[in-house]
This record gives sequence, C-alpha cells and structure tokens, in this order.
Amino acid sequence: MKKALVLLFASILLHANEVEDIVRKVDHNMRGKTLYVKMKMTVQTAHHKRSMELESWSEGKKKNFVKVLAPSREYGITFLSLDGQM
Repeated sequence: MKKALVLLFASILLHANEVEDIVRKVDHNMRGKTLYVKMKMTVQTAHHKRSMELESWSEGKKKNFVKVLAPSREYGITFLSLDGQM
C-alpha cells in the first residue's frame, strides 16, 4: 500500500512539473523577451461608458511601461513598474 501511495504521489509531482513547464513555455511564447502593445479598453456599466487607449512596453516580467494616449484629458499619463515596484 505504501508503494502505491509513493508512486501516486511521484506521478502527481511529475505531472505538476510538466504542467508548470508547459505554462512557462506558453507565457514565454506570448511575451518573448520584449513586448509592445497598443490597445483600446472600454468599460461599460448600465449608466456609464468610458474608453481609454494605451501603449505598453515590457521586457520580461519585471520591466513595464504604460502610456495613456486617450482620452485627451489623460494623455501622457505614464506608469512604470520595475521589479514589482510602481
């Protein structure tokens, strides 16, 4: 019985490592070393609708820079994140 439990536990750990590896590879494939994105975001509620346009640059997971392009009253607002610090 102990051998069966040890084998079951070992197979679960191996499977978890495989899943982690797959997720890591997919994330790397989506991001690569650097990433540039230009996007439009719209938030809509029952009584309000708001849109923003943004540009974003990132290098790996630790360096990110975002610039607001629209609406005009918020144009030029930027966000910089380095190692999880804003």
